[in-house]
Amino acid sequence: MLAGLLALLFCCQAPVLMAEPASLSSQGITEIWLEVRVNGTPAPYALLMLQRPDGSLLAKSDDLSNWDFHLPHAPSITHMGQQYIVLDGLPGLGYQLDEASLTLSIDAGPGLFVRTELGGVNPEHAEPMPSSAGGFFNYDLFASRAAGINRSSGLFEAGFFSGSGVGISSFLARQQPRPGSPGGGDEFGFTRLETTWTRDMPGMRATLRLGDAISSAGSWGRSVRFAGAQWGTNFATQPGFITFPLPDMSGEAVLPSTLDLYVNGVLRMRDEVPTGPFTVNSLPVVTGQGDVQMVLRDMLGREQVFSGNFYASSRLLKQGLSDFSYEVGAIRDNYGLESFAYGRWMAAGTHRWGVTDQLTAELRAELLSGQQSVGVGGAYLWGNLGVVRASVAGSHSALGSGGLLDIGFERSGLGLSFGFSTQLASKNFTRLGQQAGERAPKRLSQVFISAPLQRFGSLSLNYLYQHYRDRETFESLGVSYQVSLGRLGFLGASAMRFFGQDSHTLYALTFTRALGRSTTASASYNYEDDASQLLMQVQRNLPVGTGFGYRLAAGALDSDRFEAGLSAQTDYGTYSAEVSRFNGQTSYNAGISGGLAVMGGSVHLSRRITDSFAVVKVGDYANVRIYADNQEVARTRADGTALLPRLRAYEENPVTVELADLPMDAQIDGRQLNVVPYFRSGLALEFPIRRARGAIFSVVLDNGDPLPVGVMVTRLADQQQFVTGLRGEVYITGLAERERLRVSWKGQSCEFTVAYPETDNPLPKLGNHLCAGVKP
Repeated sequence: MLAGLLALLFCCQAPVLMAEPASLSSQGITEIWLEVRVNGTPAPYALLMLQRPDGSLLAKSDDLSNWDFHLPHAPSITHMGQQYIVLDGLPGLGYQLDEASLTLSIDAGPGLFVRTELGGVNPEHAEPMPSSAGGFFNYDLFASRAAGINRSSGLFEAGFFSGSGVGISSFLARQQPRPGSPGGGDEFGFTRLETTWTRDMPGMRATLRLGDAISSAGSWGRSVRFAGAQWGTNFATQPGFITFPLPDMSGEAVLPSTLDLYVNGVLRMRDEVPTGPFTVNSLPVVTGQGDVQMVLRDMLGREQVFSGNFYASSRLLKQGLSDFSYEVGAIRDNYGLESFAYGRWMAAGTHRWGVTDQLTAELRAELLSGQQSVGVGGAYLWGNLGVVRASVAGSHSALGSGGLLDIGFERSGLGLSFGFSTQLASKNFTRLGQQAGERAPKRLSQVFISAPLQRFGSLSLNYLYQHYRDRETFESLGVSYQVSLGRLGFLGASAMRFFGQDSHTLYALTFTRALGRSTTASASYNYEDDASQLLMQVQRNLPVGTGFGYRLAAGALDSDRFEAGLSAQTDYGTYSAEVSRFNGQTSYNAGISGGLAVMGGSVHLSRRITDSFAVVKVGDYANVRIYADNQEVARTRADGTALLPRLRAYEENPVTVELADLPMDAQIDGRQLNVVPYFRSGLALEFPIRRARGAIFSVVLDNGDPLPVGVMVTRLADQQQFVTGLRGEVYITGLAERERLRVSWKGQSCEFTVAYPETDNPLPKLGNHLCAGVKP
């Protein structure tokens, strides 16, 4: 009805201006108001359109854009300053006009709509919170007695952090022979292990390390410990960031639809899709070969199914993405034995580029005194078959010039997985990490095959060949089989054949059965060189929180092995004790480990602090339970603080308090904090919870009458106002020890002081207070 009235009012001749293309005639064009349906979906209101004498229609370009139409170069005119598109000029569009009801029905093919982009993986990352200044200390103490000899050792780690980064130093303490006393007594000595200052830059996905570090190896190098500087990418600073290319999948929706995405038969995504073409970018797939299926269900219940397969590999980088590491410093010698032993100076760099989503290239160079090496490499995705990789490198040193070639192929997936690699090196090839006088291996080869046998388990084979120049060649062939026996347990069998002068075969059979959530029983049988051993074991692992664990093991056949151990874990440490007997000799071991955190002037005992953490304050309330990821992790001390260990760096850690543990007078402005710490750093947090310090008192006048209802009482400290109730009573919160108040009524005012006593009563009554000089 509305459309008809509007048509009668506005259907008239109107001046029309020409627009591109200039040949389009504007004679006889009239305005018409129509109710429009696009693929059965009605527009929310009537639309003004133009009609030519031949009955063809023109629609506003803005209206077509609102319907997500893709507007090609089609005939158009300008009418009253607005552009109108000839509907007959849009390919794939048909329409029918019902002149009696002034209704236009448009049928548009999916290709006419703008493509919709959907994201399968969310690339956003949480912004870490600036670290508070503080530190931590970890210790591991170990003592043993065997053959009448006592030994003790300790591993210590100290860390300091601030907004500039985190510095960590570790030390090893142990008994060692006293210098100049061969065969004499021992002395207790300390050996420095590592000292490193680390600064992470999550926005750049990079890390700077100063001090001790481990160099990158690239595809053909070796990693070494060195002291110096290292600058490189660190994708762990954005845990949700996917470095390897993910596949995309496209389709078309005729009507608004619901999209269900299945990866290897598992639902991984559900989203709404408007009419038109769409693309799901960065499908949430796992590495290896797999299948993906999209089920599109429109508003009429009709389904479309799109299927495909993919191959994703972490060996590849997304197109345009870089991964690099540059190091300079002195090589550490005798690590773990000497504190400050350094060798040659070195400089090395490795840089990888995602040239395309199928090709990743690598360049690596090493520079040492009297030794240089350089090489290039790459990894290529061969369709959906797998990844081919290859590297070639050359070196120059006092030994002369040498070269290296490394090639390989790898395919993994739900079905058959297999691969091989071969590395060939000339006699004089040298690289970082190669000891003085050490010759590069002539050939290193490996082949692996793994095949699932459905409900009958899985079978794998591994072949290894290592041909050295300065020692005996190593060659082995192994086969293993694993199968689940349902509720009975898990069975594994393996055989390993060693070739060479001392050729022999090792057979192993293992059965494991779960006895509960954290307790298992196992029996393993080994046979080698006519000797057989049977080991039976029952073990209960330590829980995530507090609790205890144990381990009992006994040998049979050709083994007289026996072991018994008990361990316990509290919020402040982990403790263990063990006794064992092997080959007629009995030994005793005991250990204790723990840590402490220092922040904001307070010290908190803890288990070893190996992750990020926080010290949280909940007002001055004691014994309040604190949860992280809905798991209880701490209770507040008498001062209202608690240590929250094991927080995930660069991820949101939801931390909440138990409201039932708070008293009635607690004023709660929020019970959850989303904590995002830096790597191995601490945060000082405070929940917006405080004592309300509320009280009730009455205000009376000089004649003894109470103030009437609705009179304003103002706290002078912050000008906050409260209202009197029945019998002149006032309920006020946030009271200090002594609070000055003012009453204003009928143009009169008075002031008086209220004292708040120290009490456990959540709502004390403070009696009557006189408002002098105010008359009723």
